[in-house]
Amino acid sequence: AFERDRPILDMEKDVRHDITARRRVVYRQLAEKYGEPVSNGDALAAAYEDARSEATDAHLDGDALACVASLRAMGVETVGALTNGNAHACGRLGAVLDYWLTAGDVG
Repeated sequence: AFERDRPILDMEKDVRHDITARRRVVYRQLAEKYGEPVSNGDALAAAYEDARSEATDAHLDGDALACVASLRAMGVETVGALTNGNAHACGRLGAVLDYWLTAGDVG
């Protein structure tokens, strides 16, 4: 309810669909507030995104790779992922997919 009811900041309007971009906005604001360069906020956002994406592999569903293999065996030539999350393609699943789209990619 909080997220739905809170006012949207002007700087957020173009990135409402992109959690990674919204996180970057907050990290930049924090850096500025505490007298740090905005680039430190960007570096923190990049580090978080990398850590988040790497964690995706640790939580991969046990049937995911077998499912992709089955689709390929049935003749499906292009297999990808569409997620409302913000992890980028990586790990075992990223290695077997042809594309990976996030909310930030497609809005």
